[in-house]
Amino acid sequence: MKKSLFILAVVFATTLANAQITLEHTFNRGDLFLPNPVSEESIDEGLIIQRVILEKDVEIYYVYDAYTYDFIVEIPAPKYYEVYYISRGFFTDDETITYFVGDASSNGSDHLFIANTTGDIIYDFGTCLLGGGRIFKVGDTYKLAVVKTIDYDDYNSSVTEIYSLPGKGIMTDVDETPAPSRNARKYLHNDQVLIDSNESTYNMQGQHIR
Repeated sequence: MKKSLFILAVVFATTLANAQITLEHTFNRGDLFLPNPVSEESIDEGLIIQRVILEKDVEIYYVYDAYTYDFIVEIPAPKYYEVYYISRGFFTDDETITYFVGDASSNGSDHLFIANTTGDIIYDFGTCLLGGGRIFKVGDTYKLAVVKTIDYDDYNSSVTEIYSLPGKGIMTDVDETPAPSRNARKYLHNDQVLIDSNESTYNMQGQHIR
């Protein structure tokens, strides 16, 4: 009985997590020109992303705090594995670092999904022959366009799925936010990483807490 309740709890939690990213519309055929596309390079102003090419088609991404230059995490990208939009606050509504993945390592097809740095899949978009994702903004809302090619010989088989995203991104105005010093002390408090510097406390985005 307890095992059954635990399984139901896990399923329920997974359903809630997946429900945060919601398919809103599907366009068949052709290319879409999206309003206000968000650049991969500037998606999160609080992070520095360093891409290192280890060998042909093998890359790794090192993630650093943009204010303290502290190393946060590394994201491996094996062969045929593409990583986009390393960020916080877009694919989830918290500060978890997540990213969009196009993995073509299995059966020659692209497997598209959102993952976090511990390898958990936040949302699975399924497989296609060729695919990718693009974040864009409508008003104050961010959305994700997932493009899928179903048949190489039939251009009209391509579809673009539009998903709503739960977050609005974590964008900090650096000009208005004092950055912690290089010798700041970092610690975990109530599941949030905080930084003590010069008798003040900041969060990982450089926002003054106290």
